[in-house]
Amino acid sequence: MFSSKSQDRVIKLIDFGVSQMIPNDTHLMSSLVGTPLYMAPEILTGKRYDEEVDWWSIGVILYVLLCGYPPFESDNELDLQKEIMNEGIKFDSSDWSSVSEEARDLVHKLLTVEQDKRIRA
Repeated sequence: MFSSKSQDRVIKLIDFGVSQMIPNDTHLMSSLVGTPLYMAPEILTGKRYDEEVDWWSIGVILYVLLCGYPPFESDNELDLQKEIMNEGIKFDSSDWSSVSEEARDLVHKLLTVEQDKRIRA
């Protein structure tokens, strides 16, 4: 969301209504909460998860910031889930031609469906 309508506006991340602090002893979660477009595959499939799912969400946000639209789109939530789980991300050449290879590589590594292969901090 933009902070104002002025030219020097700031982009702010919003919608942290379901966020939680995870204790140091790391309790795994299993709740299906959040906005489907930003949910990591392991959340969608009902697997137990931890804060590492946030890296997937960061990948979605980065994708949008770099090209102007989300990596997955569907009016139907079930179809959206299938896209997230099976399709992999696409970099349309006309929208991504001015984006560096390093940035595309980072997005690809953040939006890796297999949780154990996804990059982390």
